[in-house]
Amino acid sequence: MEFFNSSIFETNLLRYSFSIFLSYRNSRSFHLQGRSSVLASIRTKET
Repeated sequence: MEFFNSSIFETNLLRYSFSIFLSYRNSRSFHLQGRSSVLASIRTKET
């Protein structure tokens, strides 16, 4: 039972750190290169 609880804690910790990483990456790279790539994909879809 202890192993089960520890595994749940580890998965929660991984999800927490991953969400932080995603939010950091979104706040940083999305405004810089994400927007240009989105605009480029929209332009390629229109043409």
